[in-house]
Amino acid sequence: MDEWNDDSNFSGGNSPEPWEKQAAPKGIRTGGWHWVMTLVCIATVTALSFLMAWLTKDIVNRPSWMIGAIFTVPTLGMFAAALLVEKKTSAMTPVSSRRVQYLVALIAIVATFTVGCVCDLLYQHSTIGQVIRNWAETHPPETVYSDIVLMVDKSSSLEENGMDTLNRKAIKEWVDGMDDKARVGVVVFSYDALRTVPVDTLAFNREKIRQAMDVDTVGYTDFDVALYHAFRLVDAAESGRAKGRTTQIIAITDAEAELSDAVKDSLTQMAKEKDVAFSIVHLGHDVPADNPLMELASSTGGTGTSLGVSELAQYFEGVQNAEEPDWDAYYAELRDNGKVDFDLIRVSDPEANLLCGVMLGLEGLAIGICLMIMLSVVGQKRIQPVISIVMAVAAFVLLKIIGPGVGPVDGSPRIKVLQWLLEGVSFSLLGLVFMRKNNGGASASGRNSPKASGGSGRKPVQVDSGGELSGDLW
Repeated sequence: MDEWNDDSNFSGGNSPEPWEKQAAPKGIRTGGWHWVMTLVCIATVTALSFLMAWLTKDIVNRPSWMIGAIFTVPTLGMFAAALLVEKKTSAMTPVSSRRVQYLVALIAIVATFTVGCVCDLLYQHSTIGQVIRNWAETHPPETVYSDIVLMVDKSSSLEENGMDTLNRKAIKEWVDGMDDKARVGVVVFSYDALRTVPVDTLAFNREKIRQAMDVDTVGYTDFDVALYHAFRLVDAAESGRAKGRTTQIIAITDAEAELSDAVKDSLTQMAKEKDVAFSIVHLGHDVPADNPLMELASSTGGTGTSLGVSELAQYFEGVQNAEEPDWDAYYAELRDNGKVDFDLIRVSDPEANLLCGVMLGLEGLAIGICLMIMLSVVGQKRIQPVISIVMAVAAFVLLKIIGPGVGPVDGSPRIKVLQWLLEGVSFSLLGLVFMRKNNGGASASGRNSPKASGGSGRKPVQVDSGGELSGDLW
């Protein structure tokens, strides 16, 4: 590569000593800033950087090969554009062979891909397990509760045989033993809805439900009214309902309801539409399976149970509206559903920031050095590696300091839009090329002629069919 940038290659007579200042050769003066090269390269890299950022914006935990490709594709475009401009203008390297230039471009492309892959692999294999655990410890999986609506019969018959007292005691103990985040509502009924408590957390509802259980028994049982009010509570609680969880309506009574087929079918259809499971608990005696409420329970995915009064407390011990989290499934959900994104570029933990900074610095260094070797001119101040590294630092500042710092991705469109736009801007900076022309008014054809080189007896540099140089290069 040094032969390309040595003034002695193109001077006649004796070559100056290495420590002597070398002037540009006669007829091949160094020119000014090659602004065409700069514009073409930055435009190419910007377009490809934004394209790669946009194509990968919705991919959570981008694989290592993809991180490498995010840098490689713009680099490929930049070196292809640089070679095309240089070939068309002949304003850079003072040789005719392109073989070495292509080789240097290939080295740059492989280097940028390798750096991206290796740095991401180092991060993934050294930290991902610990990152998951650390994040899970500070963001434990929330217990998901399904809504429960209790339909509690308060007709006179329950008082006559002492079942109401046992009902009150069993339900109060069950409510007192439930988590504050559990969501429960109540319809206390007989011939009408005597008291309703809308579905809410027990932290807010516990005392209200206890008070509702103390309502006195009265009158007869009307299930049509009770079911109407129960479904109204289900509708009112829709906004706070856990996604994917079935609401349970549990009726506790000693009566055998009579529902017409039309009403039963209507309730079954309504329960399916609202994702409601209806269960019935008959107290004191067995109820046949063809009882309308038992059939309603069977058709909606609920249960029909006949219990002795003393068994009610044991029944409530089995009524759960929450599930213990499966930690293995939770970790998988964090990775797969984007609740935590372990992407080296997106994550904001210290190790990710360090490795991302190293990655960007090495990318800039590889690009800068290869551009310098491939396009450097006679008399060129070789500052391209410095420029590329400075741009890499600027990219790091944008991504990790000024940027939103997504950490665990919250999934909001604002964060996602900001992130991919920020990546596009940051990676575009690596496309800044600042080089000087080499022909300063000399023609491309005259640069390699003996006259242009100032020597009377030197053979002009020629390229044979195999791409090899011949003639007096030095």
